[in-house]
Amino acid sequence: MNNKFFEWAGVITAILYSLFVAMNIGIEFFGFCLLLISAILIGIWAYRGGHRGILFFTILLCDSWNYRNV
Repeated sequence: MNNKFFEWAGVITAILYSLFVAMNIGIEFFGFCLLLISAILIGIWAYRGGHRGILFFTILLCDSWNYRNV
């Protein structure tokens, strides 16, 4: 797949996450699932494109997901 797909899909899911959480209508869990998907997509984009700083950030983001659900 094209790297642009992973980049834009990650960005769009992150924006949707922000909107769902900001609406405060009880779908925060779905929003956090979108955030995890976004981090995975952006992580794939960063790994394939050689963007090591962004890859490190997405690993931290996925790690923070684990601590939210404890």
